[in-house]
Amino acid sequence: MMADTTESQINIVCMDGSEEADKAFQWYIRNVHGDSSYVIIVHCVDHRKLNTYGSIWDPTDYKLLIQTFREEERRADQTVEKLQQALDASQVKGEVVKLSGEAGPTIIKIAEERKANMILTGCRGLGTIRRTFLGSVSDYIIHHSHVPVLVCRH
Repeated sequence: MMADTTESQINIVCMDGSEEADKAFQWYIRNVHGDSSYVIIVHCVDHRKLNTYGSIWDPTDYKLLIQTFREEERRADQTVEKLQQALDASQVKGEVVKLSGEAGPTIIKIAEERKANMILTGCRGLGTIRRTFLGSVSDYIIHHSHVPVLVCRH
């Protein structure tokens, strides 16, 4: 259910269930969130990661694929429940949204659709070499966002 956000400062907070993301959310509450703010906590589930080169399971076994997909959804639902509890405990106006897809582009898309004023993301601190080869969600968001991005580190 979407709340009326016409008079609000809409802020996207990216949450993956990690300790870094939890710290970023707490920092957001202490330093950014105001009376006119509305926070949208976004959790992205990327099922494409299940079918990667070198996987220990045979991707042609559809039963195993379905089982793996369901397990990933179950973990995502648990994370979303935990995030909803954190939002409720913080007593700030907002909602938790679970989306599917590659995190970076998915977060940019919802920020544009919901006319967000800012995106806040945590940072796991990948080294330069790992970030170059693997990329990072925060790096993608910084380079593709049309609104200010705050990367909360540590």
